Amino acid sequence: MFGNKCVSGLACILCFMACGTISGHFTGNVAFSVAEAQDFVSGEHVMPTYWIARNRNSDSIMVEPQRIVKVNQAIMHKNSIMTSLEFFPETVSGDDIHRKMLLAMKEYSGWEVPKLFKNGQLLSWNEWKAIRDNCGYETPISEQTVLYGVSIRRTNIRLLPTNEHLLAAPQSPGRDCMYGGVLNPAEAVTVLAVSKDRRFYFVQSRGSMGWVDGGAVALTSREIWTNYAAPMNYLVVTADHKNITIDGIAMDFQMGARIPITLNEGGTVQIMLPSVENGSMVNRFMKLPNDDTVHVGPLPFSRANLIRQAFRFLGRPYNWDGTSSISVTDAYMVTSIYRTVGIELPQTLAEQESVMPILTSLGNMDEAGRYAALFDIQPGALLFQKGHVMFYLGRDGDGDPTVIHAHESGVTVSDLYDEESDANGINMLTNIGIIR
Repeated sequence: MFGNKCVSGLACILCFMACGTISGHFTGNVAFSVAEAQDFVSGEHVMPTYWIARNRNSDSIMVEPQRIVKVNQAIMHKNSIMTSLEFFPETVSGDDIHRKMLLAMKEYSGWEVPKLFKNGQLLSWNEWKAIRDNCGYETPISEQTVLYGVSIRRTNIRLLPTNEHLLAAPQSPGRDCMYGGVLNPAEAVTVLAVSKDRRFYFVQSRGSMGWVDGGAVALTSREIWTNYAAPMNYLVVTADHKNITIDGIAMDFQMGARIPITLNEGGTVQIMLPSVENGSMVNRFMKLPNDDTVHVGPLPFSRANLIRQAFRFLGRPYNWDGTSSISVTDAYMVTSIYRTVGIELPQTLAEQESVMPILTSLGNMDEAGRYAALFDIQPGALLFQKGHVMFYLGRDGDGDPTVIHAHESGVTVSDLYDEESDANGINMLTNIGIIR
């Protein structure tokens, strides 16, 4: 679906990921940890205006809306997690549901007990079996009629039907290994299965798939659901997060969330949000200022807009369990940024890399070669290291390549050429292995 050469950067639709993205796999002997970074840049370098001014024609439109549709189709073609909900079938076979469940489990699809910790103790076989049994897929299903739901509050997507925080180390708060992404309020889903304890739905959203708290999703008819799955007009949240209270109910939206609108009066829009009344889903309406926290439809796809959106996260804390809308992961940060311009990226690192073809390998290059390889990379590119993704800002006045990214110290701006990027003196640039 994607070409191997690029004519005009991100504006070349078939080369969007290849030319706009760098992906890295660690090829040395020392794994890099951004938590060990010693120095983060400051001053004018932490202002979006600095980086916008350094890019000629940064406000020029790189990809027109009709071509963005093709980009998203190409991404979905390469990723089995994402889908166009409006074309989702009305029935799904039991085998297909089972396959989707295993796919959503990622590295935890096997029955062998993973080395995970619950309340500081290693997960036992009985605990693991109880979680796996709760999926309920051992019960044969010939065919399942799809149910239609809309999230009524922000909620986590889980790899398995459990709210237990299962950690990779005994004491690693904010690193819940069952975390698989986020559903924003007013987000449409198809419900494919219900857990054995009846507390969780297995759902497909436009950008993810997994288990969610059943209390966070209201079931409705396909006709009403379509207004959320494929709204004719909608707002895109452009703030890092936005709180909306309607009829005393607070809803928390993250950047890139879509909110259906039924009336646009220029400075004011009327939005539609889901609620539950007497056990049934109902639509509620309210007027909202059309200010700089939202935009009617996606923002124009320009480098300036990408940079502005990235800097809206500056200073946000890092968290990998989705419990707070204030915190953000590195992968979800870049997903949110690109959603504001209409591009649908997966929510996890592995899935983001899976849609990006390899363009050039840097594995055998020295630092000078890597530095030169970055010369033509444009702002908005995504740079991947082992277990980490960064948003590329460009070169500063001294020629140093610079990124903004979410890591254990929060969202900061970092110099890739910093000689003291980790405890072993390995800089961030050295850990980039592959251009995608």
